[in-house]
Amino acid sequence: MSEVKKNITVVILTYGGRKYIYQVLEYLKSKKQIRDIVIVSNGLVFSPPNYIEEYCHVINNKNNIGSSAGYLLGLDKAKKLNNEFTWLLDDDNLPDEDALDELLKVWEKNRFTEAANPVALQCYRTSQFAFKKFHDNVELDLLPYRDSFMCFHFRKLPRMIFNRLNPSLFAKRMNPTLQHANAAFYGGLFVETKTLLKIPAPNTNYFMYVDDLEFTNNIKKCGGAIFIASNCVINDLDFSLDLEMKRKILYHPLLDFSTNMKAFHYSRNIYHFTKSHLITNHFVYKINKAIFFCIIKTFSIIRSKNYRFKVFLSGIRSGAKLYNQSNV
Repeated sequence: MSEVKKNITVVILTYGGRKYIYQVLEYLKSKKQIRDIVIVSNGLVFSPPNYIEEYCHVINNKNNIGSSAGYLLGLDKAKKLNNEFTWLLDDDNLPDEDALDELLKVWEKNRFTEAANPVALQCYRTSQFAFKKFHDNVELDLLPYRDSFMCFHFRKLPRMIFNRLNPSLFAKRMNPTLQHANAAFYGGLFVETKTLLKIPAPNTNYFMYVDDLEFTNNIKKCGGAIFIASNCVINDLDFSLDLEMKRKILYHPLLDFSTNMKAFHYSRNIYHFTKSHLITNHFVYKINKAIFFCIIKTFSIIRSKNYRFKVFLSGIRSGAKLYNQSNV
């Protein structure tokens, strides 16, 4: 069996003034396997605490360059540091005390170092997987549905209605310990650093949203595998309100994002990603588009959020423009 050296670079993307990062750094300082911490700070000069200063590498960006460009800088630095593993965390991702040890146990137990193709582990994110059901021998689909529009597909409508009317039945963390997935998120992603040399870099056309799904899906496209390690738990410190909102019948992220900018980029990037990679039946796609427009317009009227519907339309137009430019 190949020996796991357990030398790890942690890459964290943060935004000016967010307090949660200090809780994350407190966790990391006690982990002897961590050799380097790379912090990419968007929009503010970040000064690392004294207790990690010796092995902390800070990349300060004067402006907010977005998640894709920010993680790109962090990953480039991780490749240069050349530790065996790279672990990505958002600045509000607080792992359980045993999360890193569990990650390494899973890696060694399954002999992933000996795998011919790239392997990535995704920690169980309390915010991202609370509404996902895990099943043995079934790949968890984290990408937008094929031929969907803004992740909406009429075939999924009955299940969506049922879940909204029965919030107590939402899935909880469960077996299997390793769940196959076709993509992952930046926060909690754990890979061998050499894998970063084999896959395309994050797409900087995506300022925020979907960029992590596209980036990690490239691992699958390169013949690799992605597993969600359900025993390796990361708690999202800044997500409790959103989790509650998801249980509301008239919830939709387009209407409930905290800023118009988030709603714009969400619309733009999901539209572009779906058009570029996931359409196989244009007729079904048009049906989903028509139904979704009716639903989101109705929701926006009932909730007095027509201004957000206009942001959505602006995002769609921008996504269509990007798609047309990339397919000239």
